[in-house]
Amino acid sequence: MSYSSYEAKENTPEGFRALVVTMCEQGGGRVDFVTADDETHVIGLDDLAFLVRAAASLPPHVLEPDMAMQPQPIAEAAPLEQVEQPTSKQRLARAGGRWTDEEEAQLRGLYLKGIELPEISAKMDRSPAAIVSRLLAMDLVIVSPNPNA
Repeated sequence: MSYSSYEAKENTPEGFRALVVTMCEQGGGRVDFVTADDETHVIGLDDLAFLVRAAASLPPHVLEPDMAMQPQPIAEAAPLEQVEQPTSKQRLARAGGRWTDEEEAQLRGLYLKGIELPEISAKMDRSPAAIVSRLLAMDLVIVSPNPNA
């Protein structure tokens, strides 16, 4: 099996913290996160993907309150090994972009008309996960716990 790893580290006034993402070439992976108080957390790669999507939908001041006052560059995680990235043709045009009021109105209309998720995704040029995330943010869908989990 072949693995690729990425890491990000930073010193904060509260202490040192680090994140290591390990991906398996055959699929899957894990995320090891060490907080400033030396607690270690391990989550799946799919959970990290969800956290990133969720964070992208938040206003900037929620995650970085000081950034609203004083913009500063944020260092990106440097790859330890090279991993093939999707080409621009494989990415959706609106992926990662902020939702406009017009897009939200369009999404609301499509969803309330009963249009299926894949079709909404294609029409809006966003991933199905982004569509679901925005529907959650707009309180159009509710997530309830799975009693069988």
